[in-house]
Formats: sequence, C-alpha cells, structure tokens
Amino acid sequence: MMWKGNPNVWVYITVALGILAYCVAEMNLALALVALPIWAMSWPMAQSARGKSLPKMLLVALVLAATVQVGAKVLSAPGELVIAFSRYLVWLHLIKLYEKMTPRDRGQLLTMSVFLALGACLTSNTLWLGLVLLIYTPTLLWTIMIHQLYAGREQVEESRAAFKPATRRAVVDDGALSPRLGRHFKAIFGLAGLVCALVATVVFIITPRHIGAGMNMGGFGDANIGSVTGFNDEVWLGGEGILRESATRVLELEILNERGESAIDELGGSVLLRGMALDEYRDGQWRRSERAASRRDSQNATPDQPIPISQRRGDAPLYTLNITYRNKQSGAIFTLFRPIEITISGYARLTRGLDDQILELDASGRISYTIRSQLDAELPEQQGMRIPSQPAQFRDGRIRELTDRVLADEGLSRDPELEYTEDDERIARAIERYLQSNFMYTIEMTPPRQGEDPIEMFLFRSQVGHCEYFASAMAAMCRSVGIDARVITGYVATEYDDFDEVFIVRESDAHAWIEARVRENHWLTFDPSPPDQLALIMERKSGFLATLRALYEAAENFWVRTIVSYDEDNRAAIMGETPEALQTVSERFNFEQIASSPRRTGVWLLTALGAGAGAFAVTAVMGFGVVRLARAVVAWRRRRAQRRTEEEADPTLAARRRQAAFFDELQRALEKAGFTRPAWRPPLGHVESLREQDGKLADSAADLVHLYYANRYGGRLLSPEELERAETLLDSVRGRLRALDHPGANGRSGGDRGAAIAQR
Repeated sequence: MMWKGNPNVWVYITVALGILAYCVAEMNLALALVALPIWAMSWPMAQSARGKSLPKMLLVALVLAATVQVGAKVLSAPGELVIAFSRYLVWLHLIKLYEKMTPRDRGQLLTMSVFLALGACLTSNTLWLGLVLLIYTPTLLWTIMIHQLYAGREQVEESRAAFKPATRRAVVDDGALSPRLGRHFKAIFGLAGLVCALVATVVFIITPRHIGAGMNMGGFGDANIGSVTGFNDEVWLGGEGILRESATRVLELEILNERGESAIDELGGSVLLRGMALDEYRDGQWRRSERAASRRDSQNATPDQPIPISQRRGDAPLYTLNITYRNKQSGAIFTLFRPIEITISGYARLTRGLDDQILELDASGRISYTIRSQLDAELPEQQGMRIPSQPAQFRDGRIRELTDRVLADEGLSRDPELEYTEDDERIARAIERYLQSNFMYTIEMTPPRQGEDPIEMFLFRSQVGHCEYFASAMAAMCRSVGIDARVITGYVATEYDDFDEVFIVRESDAHAWIEARVRENHWLTFDPSPPDQLALIMERKSGFLATLRALYEAAENFWVRTIVSYDEDNRAAIMGETPEALQTVSERFNFEQIASSPRRTGVWLLTALGAGAGAFAVTAVMGFGVVRLARAVVAWRRRRAQRRTEEEADPTLAARRRQAAFFDELQRALEKAGFTRPAWRPPLGHVESLREQDGKLADSAADLVHLYYANRYGGRLLSPEELERAETLLDSVRGRLRALDHPGANGRSGGDRGAAIAQR
C-alpha cells in the first residue's frame, strides 16, 4: 500500500481528474478519447521506476507546437479564449507527464490542474461537472498535502546527495520514507477540507450577484449548462432521415392566471411558447423577412424592472409566465402571444419586433424572466396598422385549388383580393381541421423529388410529415385565399410536474404552428398538427431506463435550483437586501453600460485601479494580521503540548516550576535596576559580573541561582527551609539594589551599567 503516500501517483491521478473535468465541461468526447490514453501511457513510459523521460528537445518541440496551435486558435476565434487556453493546459499536462517528476514538476502540474479546473467551471455548470469536481477537489487537497510533506524530505535528500553521492536514494519509492499515512495526517486533511468547504459555502452564499453583470467574456461570462435546444429560427423543409429526439431540459415554466393560481386547466394542459415568426417562404425555406427584422425597437433591461411591450386590449384573459431558461443560446424570448410586459432577472438589451411582436434578448446561459401575456388578444390599433399585408403567394396552382375544395366542403369561399372578411376565422379553422383529419404525423422525413416543392409533396404525395410540414401547409393554404399567415417556431409545453407545479420543456418539445390575421388588428394562433398523434409521439417513455432518467433529472433539477440558479433574490432572502454601498458598486460594474462610451470606460478603469489598490492594501494588512495571529496560536499550542509532554515524563516538573518563581522575580528585579541579562549569558555568570558593583548583591544573587540550578537542572523539589531562604535572599537582593546610588555608580545610568556589564 506504499502508493498511498507516493506524491507522484497522487499528482498523476489529480491530473487525470482535471483533464476529465474539462472534457465533461466541454462535452468533448473526442478530446477525452485522445487525452486519457496518452495520460495512461505516461506512467509506464516515463514515471515508473523503469520509465525514462522523453528527449528534452522533443518535449520542447511539443510545447512549442501546442503554443502555436493555441495562438492560432485565439487569433481565429477571440471569443473562445477560455476554451483555447484550457485545451492548451490539457496538452501541457500530457507533455509534462513524459518527463520524470521532481518536486518542482509536481508543483507545476498541480498549479496547471487548478487552472484547468477553473476553465472547466467557466465553460459549463452541469451536474456531471459538479460530480467530477466533487471527486477532484478533495483529491487535489490530499495531493497538495502529500506533495508538501515529501517536498521538504526530498530537498534534504538532494542536499545529502550533493555531499555524499553514494548515499543518494529515491525518496518517493523508498518504503521506509513512504509509510502508511497516520491518523493525525488524515485528521488534518479532514479539518482542512471542512474549513475550505465552509469558507467556500459562506462566500458562495453572501457574494452579491449583480456585480460585473453585462460583462462580455466572449460567450463564457454566463456559464452554460452545455445543451443545445431544438428550437430553430428558420425552417428548412425537404430533409430526410429520422428526427433525433432529445430529453434534455430547456426551461421550466410556471403559468398563473389573474388570481395567481395555476392556469394549466384553463389552457387545456398544454401551452404554445412562440419564439420566432417566419413570414417569408422561398425554395422550401421559411425565414423572418428583412422588413420584419428591421422594424424593431430596443432598450436596456435592468434586474427586476418591468418593461412594457404593448397595451392590454379587450377582455381576453391575462396570464403570468415565470420562465427559467436553462441554457439560452438563441436570441429569442419565449412567450404566449400576445406579450404585454416583461421583467428580466439580469442586465441585458431587449429588442421588440414592431410587426410580429418577437422578443429577443442579447444574453446567454441561465436566464429567468417573468412575462405577462394576453392570449390571442387584438393588437392595439397603432401597432396593428403598422403591419402591411403579405405579398400574394400560392394564389395560383394546386394549393389554391385544394383550399377552394376544402372550403367548399364546409360551405365557405373567399375572394383572395379582399383584405378581410367576417368568415376568415372560420376559414382558418376549416383548413386546420382538414390537415388534422387527413394527414399523419411522423418524425421520419421524406425528401421531395427533384424540382418538387416540399409543401406540395406533403399535401399531394406523402401526406405524412412533422409539425413544420403541417404549419407550412396551413400557412400556404391560408395565403392562397388571401389570409395573411406566418409560421411560428417555439415549444409546446405538455409535461407538467405536479410537485413543483411547473411545465418542463425539453429539446424534443420544439414545435411549429401558425398565426393568421383574421381581422385587421387580430392575429389568432392555429396548430394544424393532429393533437392525438402529436401527444402519442411526445409521450414520455416508461420502464427501468425511464426511472433512471427521472432520478437523474431530479438530481439535476436540485443542482440547478440550489447551485446554478442561486441568484440575488436567493441571496437577499438569506442575507437581507444588499447594502446601498454594494448596490452602488454593482451599478458601477455594469459592463454593458461602462462600454457605452469611452469616457465611462476611462473613469471606470481609474476607479477600478483605485479600488483594487485599496482592496489589496486592506487584504494584505488583514492577511498579515491573520498570519501573525495564527503563528502565535500555533506557538502557544506547541509550548503547551511540549509542557504537557514534559510533565507527563516528570511528575514533579509542575511543582518545581511553581517553586522556581523566585528566579523570575530575581530577573525582573535586576532588569528594573538596569542589570538585564543577555540571552547568551548563563544566569550564574551574569550574577558574578555584578560583583564589581556590589559584592553582597552578587553573593545573594549567586545563592539564589544555585537554588534555581538545584531545582531546574538537579531535578529535585526544594525543601521548605530552602524556599524560605530563597525569599530571604530575594529580599536581600532587592534591598541591595535599592541601596545602590541611581543612576548608578561612577555616574552611569542603570541602562549604561547593564550595557557595561554585558560587554565584560
């Protein structure tokens, strides 16, 4: 079991855990499959007793190659600085392992490992990374302690070898020098780990969350959970294969009615969350038109400050949506149509489309927001009038003919040249029913033939498809008879968590439907996908694997809610509101506002430098005081332990120390009179030097010292008679000192006299 105390082995293990943590953070399986085998081969090739280091020139060449590679990466993608630097550290770790470890090498590897772990934390905050770090952190602490324990011993061996090369031996591999670590060392490790955990927990809880908000860190300022949502801001029809389903959580949604109660029953158990409106179709692609994208307004969002979007209109119900976005990567904000007001948890810039009411936020990572929406309400007149009619499309051809037949079966018809009719909502409902009743929903995609339009393929040949085909077909059929329609992409929330009373939205819940303008200022939502077939496909699987997934999701949800989602509101609930001074600091360190003007940037830099210098000075003073106090406490504990050990070895020691108090009184009396004993001079030699000043003083003091020697070095208790004699002699010394002419004989002061005696 010698490996338990081998620092090289523990550094080797710590390096592997650090590399694994980063690979998990980046979700980079390829990097793990390359790096970990190289790590594994380094021990038998270089670190074992028979292993040899690679040639120095080869190691230098590998480091230079890694440096050039990371430099090129930084220049080509400045926003991925952390990823480039972290990968560089991975390669440096691996290269360094192919050189025999010295104490200095171990220290360098441990330092790089810490920075690699920090890079992992800046890259991701998934539960998997948290689990790896839960193993990595105590391993790192243990390794550092082992390294420090052996580094001093190895330095002694190196010094010994410099004088006697023949006696040199390997410290780490020597069983005599690598014993099984004792319980005291393990207790220190446990105590150090507990203290570090407590300090980290306290700092995590009390640190204000708004300081530094808005800082542009190249995409890693807000650590993402690492998943990619199934939402698309464009629709491409005509693919082939089977759509991949992913159960990764995207967001949690709580929806309340105007009474503050859950609105799940009112909404029929599902909610359509719109993210993007696509109003332009060309060559099998739906996208947002340039006009809609350019007609927008923007404003800065600050934490917990409501931003009005539009006015409430009519008596349509008003709902409040509380949304926690796990990993926001697109700009879209998901909401019910039509949004009235939004409140965002952090600093960001909000953009609102004037034509389509699309909301976008230039923030990524974990985002929480509250939005109030009026379901399918008419737009206020000034907003509705801004939206021009869409260009005529699908007015001729097979799609128009099919639509006319569908409407005729319902006893309806429409002139496409008319802007609005009183039957437009009924017409849209008829088209919706037709698609739901006559077409099949599938996740298996059929590609169109050469030159065939994907919508026509769906309507007239395959008659099966996924939600994007259903939405595209309905939008095309509505447009063919003059009803403005646009494809909406977003999510359909159907999975309800009864315990937390929230909808759980996953990547596989990505969905498409349409909005049609049935009156001048009134857009309505229609979902032509067959509801029963859609529900069957989205139904959550059961069984053993599903149970395991549910357990993992419960753990992940706990991790996200308690760690990842810990924000200023949670901190304030525990610690109270942030003091005004810290709120001012928070405002000063809003990087988006700072970067808005060169003057603000310059002022902020000067302020930051001043604050940093002041904080450094205060921290240095406090650190110096803490170190001095710690050293004093350690010295006191050491003296106390030494005294306890001595007293256990000699039962009379405590009593003899109490008896020797007369010697302390003697030294104090001499010091007061200016006869301070130098530390290097023995007590008897010092009192003999007093004989030139006063022989009787020297005689009495010498007798006291002899009694002290008998007690201290003779190891015996003084008799009552000897103690009484010591008191008499001490009184005599005090009397002779008072009798001396102060400031002293020959005109010297007491201090000068003591100095003269010391020189002799």
